[in-house]
Amino acid sequence: MKKTLITLLALAGVAAGAQNLTIGSSTTGNFDLLDGNNDNTECNISVTETATISRIDGSSINNLTTITLKVADNATFTINGYAKLPYNNTQKTYNTSITLGNNSSFVLTGVLYLGSRNSSYTGIVQNSAITFGDGASITAQSIDTVASAGGTSTLTLTANFASDDLLGLTGASLEGTRYERTLITTTSGLANYSTGNITLTAIDELDLLGYKNVGTITDASTLKVGEYGLLYADNKVKLVGMVIPEPTTATLSLLALAGLAARRRRK
Repeated sequence: MKKTLITLLALAGVAAGAQNLTIGSSTTGNFDLLDGNNDNTECNISVTETATISRIDGSSINNLTTITLKVADNATFTINGYAKLPYNNTQKTYNTSITLGNNSSFVLTGVLYLGSRNSSYTGIVQNSAITFGDGASITAQSIDTVASAGGTSTLTLTANFASDDLLGLTGASLEGTRYERTLITTTSGLANYSTGNITLTAIDELDLLGYKNVGTITDASTLKVGEYGLLYADNKVKLVGMVIPEPTTATLSLLALAGLAARRRRK
């Protein structure tokens, strides 16, 4: 019998088909409560503060097709093992969403599985999305996804910036300087991912400064001034951009107001 030491928040009045779990500083051991055997199609995991556990196991999920993981601002969520979100996929469409708060980090000594295995099944679709708050990052041994015959997988990334960081991307003396922000660091890479199934969504704060999203790139030297993209190289996923000329004070004021409005819309 597996020994599971967890802190579980059972919410009254939760909509049918959804399961809500909370991880806090007192949560230890294996976190294996992802339950898709009782008609739960959705599992929402919330990390409310800095915490360390041994693993998250979404291997036997049956009906569970949607998993969300949210890490609070300034929290470090450490897993001394793997996270399967999910793993034993069948012929279904799965959606995994990870949202990292500002200055938060998600650290795994093992593999982050975003839908994987079960080569006996075909037609598996795994859609994964990761939102990085300002200063947020992921570190893992590797990130693995669907490897079954006929399976497809997508990974969509987006990131937020603080206003002072945006000003650091401008300035005549910095024009043509390459800016880099590491989002994901691994020791052995991304398994079953390629530039074709990783997408960088438009980043409002950069677009408001006049930058152009050119998507996933294989060589940062191809970027032109005023462009930004997603670079996967040396087992890292980076957001890179070529600094644009310094805008006028009036333009900065307008951009600041527009950026504030964009943040409010997202919230």
